[in-house]
Amino acid sequence: LVSVLTPIKYVSRVTFVVEESKVSGGGLAAIAGQFGLDLASSSGGGIFAGDNILLFLKSESLCRKTLLTHYNNSPNLTLADKYAEVCDWKGKWTSNKKIGDISFPQESKRPLTRIEDSLIRKIIKKILDDDLSVIKPDKKATFIEVKTVMRDEKLAKQFTSKLVEIATNKYVDSKIKLKAINVNR
Repeated sequence: LVSVLTPIKYVSRVTFVVEESKVSGGGLAAIAGQFGLDLASSSGGGIFAGDNILLFLKSESLCRKTLLTHYNNSPNLTLADKYAEVCDWKGKWTSNKKIGDISFPQESKRPLTRIEDSLIRKIIKKILDDDLSVIKPDKKATFIEVKTVMRDEKLAKQFTSKLVEIATNKYVDSKIKLKAINVNR
């Protein structure tokens, strides 16, 4: 009975390595390391260094950008639309007089209306609280695992892939921008 009533959930995982440039702290950092203190990695490093990448991958802005990309190469359907459909929210929203029939635009097409923004925040909260997991499987390694659990197989795969793709593009852009500034200088 439980297996019949419980909806099927699909898991999508992406594991990747983040390049971290080691900061040399000299002999003091080596001695501190023997006692379990990590002085070298606690010295900044930007958004893509250390555990900052974990928080970045679970940020609202990155999740929003991912949700407002197209679903399955459809020009009119976004990942947010598909997520709302899979969670059976679309029907409830359509029957609500204040909301009506709603469709989220792709990020570049137009800004969100107040109602769309409120609904996408609800979707983001649900995803960040229940569906998305970003972890370092081993604290010493630089591997990052992004895992999404959703009711739709394609949606889970596309969300995870797009999230990592957008984060990777931001990482590459920031590195190129930094190098370009150095070259210009």
